[in-house]
Amino acid sequence: MKQSETNPKLQQHPWLGFGVNLKGWLSALEIPNANLARDLKVNESTVSDWLAGRKKPSPLYLLQILDKVRSKNERVGIHRDTILDALVNLGYGWEDIRNLAKDILEKKDETIFNGWWAQNRPPTPLRVFPVQDISINYTAFEETESIARALISWRGSRERQCRALVLCGLTGMGKTETAIAVVNDARVRNVYREGVLWVKSDLVNGPDLLARLCAAVDVKPDPGEDLQDAWRNWIADPERRVLLVLDDVKTGGPIGALLQGAGPLVSLLVTTQNGKAILDACYELFPREQVIWETLKGFSPDTARTFIEKRTDRLLSDEEWETMRRIGKKSGWHPQSLHSTTSSDVTTWRGVVDAVERGGIPFPKVRADVIAQIEMLDGRLQLAIASLLKWMLFPTCFGALYAGAVLGGKPPEVAKLLLTDLEISGLIESLPAASSIGFVDQMWRITPIIQLALDNKTDFKWYKKLWLTLVVQQTSIVG
Repeated sequence: MKQSETNPKLQQHPWLGFGVNLKGWLSALEIPNANLARDLKVNESTVSDWLAGRKKPSPLYLLQILDKVRSKNERVGIHRDTILDALVNLGYGWEDIRNLAKDILEKKDETIFNGWWAQNRPPTPLRVFPVQDISINYTAFEETESIARALISWRGSRERQCRALVLCGLTGMGKTETAIAVVNDARVRNVYREGVLWVKSDLVNGPDLLARLCAAVDVKPDPGEDLQDAWRNWIADPERRVLLVLDDVKTGGPIGALLQGAGPLVSLLVTTQNGKAILDACYELFPREQVIWETLKGFSPDTARTFIEKRTDRLLSDEEWETMRRIGKKSGWHPQSLHSTTSSDVTTWRGVVDAVERGGIPFPKVRADVIAQIEMLDGRLQLAIASLLKWMLFPTCFGALYAGAVLGGKPPEVAKLLLTDLEISGLIESLPAASSIGFVDQMWRITPIIQLALDNKTDFKWYKKLWLTLVVQQTSIVG
């Protein structure tokens, strides 16, 4: 996971959201930490671990804590939704607590507790745009779990770890499928318990987006209000708990229109090929430390093998695995390059390998989509990628110093910013830091599928023409 130009650090302790809420409850109930430890017959260090989010209480201790809240809540008025938020951080939904009480408490205590708990039932989820079910052949990226965790983690009481998560990458990388898997995660559904507003590409980039959204959540303008005002009043509610998902967004315009003034518990998940523009729009609305981006790269070899075996519904032989490895290594394990291997005929696989190793283009859709994606970028980034493609005709890695020279003699710090922006788009990939002329330098490479799709005479003419056109237009490459 990445945040701004650096790797973000999700909170070190996974249950910090519960711990911060527990601290608030104890303060409101005027219960010292030592008294809680004594009442529950645990060490004070155990309570300290709960408050710091290092550990979570067992179901029995949790119910005893909640019962203390129940017995004194009429006086202090701890908000129901705050209680539920804290429990979600531990992985419990409303129904889970009711069942725990039934299993653990004595009959009398269970009746009292569940009578109180029944009054805290969360509202019925909103009527929302339907979210597609996870495909039976879906193969999770290694990043899927960290994306889900970012959306359900808390910085503190009523303060989300992530307000906007931008899922970037090349065409065919599986961004939409990954987003579908994340929002179908029960933990995410519990956190955003009012619902998930999933907006498909044709709607998010269309003219009637706002009208359709308002209809989906039954928002109607009051007299004298327009739709924009009605939507903003609804999304600004400080208790609003929805996850807005915008799939395949082309520009940052819809983000500002929909999220301006959003309440503190509303979050955004975006999939896009135009990551830099979308991130800039998010930075206008949310603190940078609460905007996280992830660029999906190719599968790992093990994940790729799972991907193929799910689709062929059988285990691969050693010969087939070796053939697939040759395709995967050449293409950077891009999912699109592996689709052709879902045929059970290994001869087809060998044909793909032969075409790849001759420098042919067995992936015409990838080629067309990559060109369209480059043309979507602003002129500064178009010139940067065209320059890299012009001078780096073979797969290689490079640092900011070398890239700065290729990009017109720019200082390494300027080159690094450009390379980060190109990495967000998925056109280049960062590599583990390596020793370079006596010092450690961050390294990048052009994404292998780009080299595979564009590295031939026809496309060389295309990106050389693009490079010359931009230079003639004197497009500035300084960001």
